[in-house]
Amino acid sequence: MSVRRATTAATLLALAGVRLAAQWGGYAALGARAGTSLVHDVIVQPIDLRQTVALTVAAGVTTPTEGAWSGEAALDVTAGGLRRDEAAATLDLGGLTTVSFTVAVRRALGPGFAARAGAGALFYMPEHDAGVFRDGTAGATPVGLVGVTWAPAVGKRRRLALDLRYDVHRFITPALRDVGFTESRVVHRLALAVRAGIGGAP
Repeated sequence: MSVRRATTAATLLALAGVRLAAQWGGYAALGARAGTSLVHDVIVQPIDLRQTVALTVAAGVTTPTEGAWSGEAALDVTAGGLRRDEAAATLDLGGLTTVSFTVAVRRALGPGFAARAGAGALFYMPEHDAGVFRDGTAGATPVGLVGVTWAPAVGKRRRLALDLRYDVHRFITPALRDVGFTESRVVHRLALAVRAGIGGAP
């Protein structure tokens, strides 16, 4: 290959990369998440096992947004504590992290607003292999989500937005099955985060 052809090829590849970067983009988000009980039982007094209000960090890749519809893929990590509430007492059971990977479709609703819906897989990562996690976790758990993003004009220059996300999944572990829990429990979670755009797409 001649120097001229090599230079031309390199230039075309560079232009293609610039065009791709301008079309595709991404985001990073930081916020907090709260959820309903993982386990609820009544022996003498009601017992609830739940993750505490937790820090959540997310990163995603977004497709071109020339029209009203677009797509995104996201990795979401939530790190907090695990606690048991029984009567008036609360017991700290250590740390608990969840990791989820989701894909979603996104639609622009109007100036600054967009909504999305999607699904993926969620994994529990407890700090200790004890209690309900003494025999491990259930592995990949299906999760569904809906969310809405609001990008106010004041944050447009830095591409900042508020992101509200709701997701739902079912929770059970091998240890719970061993003690007679035959059905998984539906867990609802709500997260509020500040989201910053990265790359070419908003």
